Amino acid sequence: MGLSEWKEVRLKELIEFNPREKLSKGTRAKKIGMNKLETFNKQITDYEMTEYKSGSKFRNGDTLLARITPCLENGKTAQVNILESNEVGFGSTEFIVLREVVGKSTNDFIYYLAISPKFRDIAIKSMTGTTGRQRAQKDVLQNTVIKLPQIDEQKVIAEVLSSFEEKIQNNIQINKTLENITQTIFEQWFINFEFPTRDGNTYKSSGGEMVSSELGEIPKGWKIVELRDIAEFQNGYAFYKKGYSDDGVKVVDLANVNTLGEFIETDSDKYISNELAHDKKMEKFMLLKDDLVMIMTDRTQSMNILGKTGKIPYSNKYILNQRVGRIRTSEHCNVNYLRSILNSKRVLGYLKSVSLGSVQKYVNTNHIKDIQLMLPPKEIMDMYSEKVKTIFDKMQKINEENKVLKELLHTLLPKLISGEVRVLSKEFRDR
Repeated sequence: MGLSEWKEVRLKELIEFNPREKLSKGTRAKKIGMNKLETFNKQITDYEMTEYKSGSKFRNGDTLLARITPCLENGKTAQVNILESNEVGFGSTEFIVLREVVGKSTNDFIYYLAISPKFRDIAIKSMTGTTGRQRAQKDVLQNTVIKLPQIDEQKVIAEVLSSFEEKIQNNIQINKTLENITQTIFEQWFINFEFPTRDGNTYKSSGGEMVSSELGEIPKGWKIVELRDIAEFQNGYAFYKKGYSDDGVKVVDLANVNTLGEFIETDSDKYISNELAHDKKMEKFMLLKDDLVMIMTDRTQSMNILGKTGKIPYSNKYILNQRVGRIRTSEHCNVNYLRSILNSKRVLGYLKSVSLGSVQKYVNTNHIKDIQLMLPPKEIMDMYSEKVKTIFDKMQKINEENKVLKELLHTLLPKLISGEVRVLSKEFRDR
């Protein structure tokens, strides 16, 4: 198959930029703020109902492209999917809204075009304005010339790429379900105190003795400790851009723990050289298997990441950046128990209550070391760990599968969008 049927067109011929929509001031409608877009994520999972005063307007299927720094560079581009069929929503004034031109393009193809490296490069290079407030220029994008496949091929390209996205989203939902299961087990054991006893009963229901403590009633024999008593805490190192390299040891930063308290690798991970990572002064920042990493700064308005704590899966592959803390357990505490209790509502609520800052909330070293925790007998912690370990391991495998799927998606996307790789039409493939 040749590219003769791909026509050179300007983007304004196939994309309606910031399409006109009617939404009266004072109308309550669904708002998608910039904070609702995740980096390099097609899905929009949250919105707020509020009164419309101003902002970009859109419908389902439209692509929202962040035009301002650093949101554009960070990959904040998503496709609207939270509206009813005839509903109009609104959002940040810093969105450029992209919509299909009927008969010339499809919304799904436009989304993948907007996240392709060539499109992003043009958008980023078009940015003008004062430092920290630079914006992509709509007219530059409108007049950019590309080679455009016919509608049928656009649909097939989007279908192939969407299949990767759907699998990734399905995996994310599986992990949310698994995390809910672990939370249910944790609450049963360590909030309701219905952990199994040696005689086959559950502790509190079978009359297990409770005693008073600083955190309320706890089973007799349990202790209340501060985190500093059972674990070693280490702040991260302040790496600078000049220290980054193309490969080597991954730098763990704020993006590497998600809202489920999972350690994840991302498309924007940075590296430092093996030589720098293994310098003597960096030794205390190198992460080992089963180290816990806690987010110390939250840049989101909803504060849904502050204090979230994930577990490192491998030794000597990662190094700790600033604003992320490393927690290394002692022999007195089980790591899976500690991860769970640090991600509990009580601990996360405490960290939010003591957080500092206005635009960016953060906690300091003493806030973290001061965290009060229940310390059950080692036998109970080990029993809990054995029960949830297989779930945590499955979640880790799913995250690793998603990493591979994302790599395949990002490798294939520019090749399909440019025509370097062609796909057969669905009708031909079904023969």
